[in-house]
Amino acid sequence: MLEVRSPAVVPSVPARRWRLLRSGRLPVAFVVLLAVVTLNAYAVPLPEIGVFSAYILLGVTLPGMLWWRALSGTPRSPVADVAAGTALGYALEVLTYIPARWLDVPQVFLAWVGMTYLLFAAMPSLRRHWPARGNSDKVPVGWSWAMAGLVGFAILYGAATFFRTHGLSWPGNGAPYIDLPYHLAMAGDVKHHIPAMFANVVGEALHDHWFAYADLAATSWATGLELQTLLFRLSPLPMGAVFTVLIVVLAHRLSGRWWTGIAAAVITFFATAPDPYAWTGVMVPSVGGAGLPWVSPTQTFGALLFVPLALLLVDLVRRPGGLNGRWLLVLVLMLAEVGGKATFLPLALAGVALVLAVHLIVHRKVHRAAAVLTGLCLACVAFAQIVVFQGETKGLRFAPFHLMRWHEDRLGRDAGLLLQRRDELLIVVAIYLVSWVAVWGGAVGLLRRRRWRTDPAVVLLAGIGMAGVGAVCVFGHPGLSQGYFLGSAAPYLTILATTGLAATLPERRPWPVALPALTAGAVAIWAIESWVAVARPHGGNVVIERVIPYALLAGVAAVVALVLVLTGRRGRTWCAVPVFALGCCLYSGYAPRLAPLWSIAEAAPVRDPELLHVAEGGVTAARWLRDHSSPDDLVAVNAHCRRPAGGCDNRHFWISAYAERRILVEGWGYINGANSRAALIGSPTMGTIEFLDPKRLADNDAAFLHPSTETVGGLRDTYGVRWLFVDDRYPALTSELGRFAALRFRAGHCWVYEVTSSA
Repeated sequence: MLEVRSPAVVPSVPARRWRLLRSGRLPVAFVVLLAVVTLNAYAVPLPEIGVFSAYILLGVTLPGMLWWRALSGTPRSPVADVAAGTALGYALEVLTYIPARWLDVPQVFLAWVGMTYLLFAAMPSLRRHWPARGNSDKVPVGWSWAMAGLVGFAILYGAATFFRTHGLSWPGNGAPYIDLPYHLAMAGDVKHHIPAMFANVVGEALHDHWFAYADLAATSWATGLELQTLLFRLSPLPMGAVFTVLIVVLAHRLSGRWWTGIAAAVITFFATAPDPYAWTGVMVPSVGGAGLPWVSPTQTFGALLFVPLALLLVDLVRRPGGLNGRWLLVLVLMLAEVGGKATFLPLALAGVALVLAVHLIVHRKVHRAAAVLTGLCLACVAFAQIVVFQGETKGLRFAPFHLMRWHEDRLGRDAGLLLQRRDELLIVVAIYLVSWVAVWGGAVGLLRRRRWRTDPAVVLLAGIGMAGVGAVCVFGHPGLSQGYFLGSAAPYLTILATTGLAATLPERRPWPVALPALTAGAVAIWAIESWVAVARPHGGNVVIERVIPYALLAGVAAVVALVLVLTGRRGRTWCAVPVFALGCCLYSGYAPRLAPLWSIAEAAPVRDPELLHVAEGGVTAARWLRDHSSPDDLVAVNAHCRRPAGGCDNRHFWISAYAERRILVEGWGYINGANSRAALIGSPTMGTIEFLDPKRLADNDAAFLHPSTETVGGLRDTYGVRWLFVDDRYPALTSELGRFAALRFRAGHCWVYEVTSSA
């Protein structure tokens, strides 16, 4: 018999268009187009954008996604696969680059990409992971557009707050954020050397979380792009987008509702603790804000690696199973996090240890997965402290309420007096606690239901959050860097808060309850801030002035709760009061976050060239030196302070940053022990401490101030200096130097000399 086949049904054009509109492709296309247009508008050529995008897609995302699909074994969605796979790809990139650079064949790290494609094309058991399969979560189209809006906001916010003030050529890059030349210098050293050292002070080993610099170096080798372009423009963009997506995915996995993830991301971006006097907002916001990825690449890289690790930890403590690929993924991500950011592995250790303790207390038996994870975390933390950091504490010390005491002193300065009494410190601590409760108070809703109280995933995130809050309360640092513990834990506290709200709000129609409470909170903080701005009720007492707004907010929240109880809606109190507090926080945060967007089209601020940190011609001269010298050549410079005149801030790093060469002694603000010495002598910053090798510094400066056969030749013979770099805004006898070293290049204020045996 002839087989009769029914004709294939071809969707009509309107049906195909409707399917496209309901898919996640348009939101992704919107974000990509916005990123390309924004980058191109801020001096990144389209070919460079294309090269970088091709590398991230083919060299990081796709191979990482294949391994994630093969090893994770969890119910997958394409969104989670792509985002988590990208983070895993970054981890594998760094872990392969380090041995390749150590063997002096840096580009060989790309072999892991080729091997991945070969294995997943040749092996049938791996070939099935190319398409998205399995129990895939269908992502709502509204969720996709909300994510596109959040990522798009982050791009525009970065352009308005960072791109405008950090150009890619002079004078736009003449006054960078103080830490960026340091990051650029360290990336340059990792590009050319493993083991790495502080490029600005030769001989100082880099005992720091430096894997973010390995990513920049690897990307530069693979694409040929300048490190400055990567650091100032390209690299943070995919990291920030992946971090945002994974936070939303983790919130959905914990609560089972899509809106909790969007709410967590909105709180992360916009919520700021109420701060009517612009006083307490330094470390109280849920995270450092959308601009943080651009000024702290190490925090960005560490946060990127930690979210997929948290996803795996949630799966393992909920459904341990046997020995499978998830454990290998955990090990890879932990090893990458060892040098990612020092704050994250201790937080993970606190989370899994709390799961172990709670399970032992509640169930009277050991949670095996939590026990193994605790052991892995302990081993990785020990490895980081012994091998990576070599016992270096970077000035972090046990100093209870150091951050609060700093604000107490600031409060005293504002009042024209020094406040040291214990009751005033307690007031500052109380304001911090109220602020944190306002942002994350929704987590209390988890206590209403037993399944949430004993859920290992909730306990895990609670341990991470409590460790972050505890660390910022008990540790101190000269640069207030203990705040990074709170910033690292904040997204997970936010996820707990939104999950707690989901546990108390109606499941089908939460917005009729949430929107009035949000609106009431926004109106309340607006009214209080408006009244404070006009009346400034203090009566001469600055402490009372600060307390009154918080007391009023607490009073309004109590009234809301009382009204709900009296009207027979006691159950709504668990959600209405935290949502009311969130309304206050969102109102407090939206204006500072949105205001910069109005200036995105404005020209960059004009600065006096003589006041810029980077000298005119400095980048050109430093790159000439890079292109005409060996990575092993040693350079001496005459500039050690950020300003040619005035007090010396020793955080001068731009010459080593753009030359990608090691300097005999440039700036020494962040070398090993600098923070510890600053803490020991009570200095507010490591930028004011003196160099501990005065002979080296004197020998260095003598060659520029008193050039002679002995001083210049001494640098060559004693220290191995091959080049001299002069910024003539600082003291130096440039005309005399030419008698003892050969002038090779000059641009603007900068002179490059070669020290030769004939000279």
